[in-house]
Amino acid sequence: MPEINVIIRDDWLLETSLDEDLELIQKFGRGEMLSFNFTRIRDPLNHRRYFAMHRIAYDNRPPDYLAYDKRSFRKLIEMTAGFREPMQTFSGRQIFVARSIKYSDLDEPEFQELKRACGDVIAKKVLNINESDLQSEVLNLAAINPKY
Repeated sequence: MPEINVIIRDDWLLETSLDEDLELIQKFGRGEMLSFNFTRIRDPLNHRRYFAMHRIAYDNRPPDYLAYDKRSFRKLIEMTAGFREPMQTFSGRQIFVARSIKYSDLDEPEFQELKRACGDVIAKKVLNINESDLQSEVLNLAAINPKY
């Protein structure tokens, strides 16, 4: 069964939280009734700040990383931060891939640890700034553009 994540807006309407969720819901017709089970998930504000932090890293990435798209660059940062799991290729070789950060796969304490570790990687290895400067930029971006 497909899974989507929604946010309850101030006017009590539901809004999808990710582009992938919107794409999934658009497959249904307007006015169509859906039934779902729900779970309270981690703080969406922290989730938006996490992606704002990655947006800043991507927009200011060093020339060696220009070939990466946004998603693969984020995955590289997550793996560098230690957020990875082993996977076996068809040839039997073991490689590492970034773990899923879906709301349903990661609780709030785990997400906070991921956010902290990725912030450390971005500040020290990508942008060469201190982490408090990075967090200030994240808050500024999140304030200017609530999408983040």
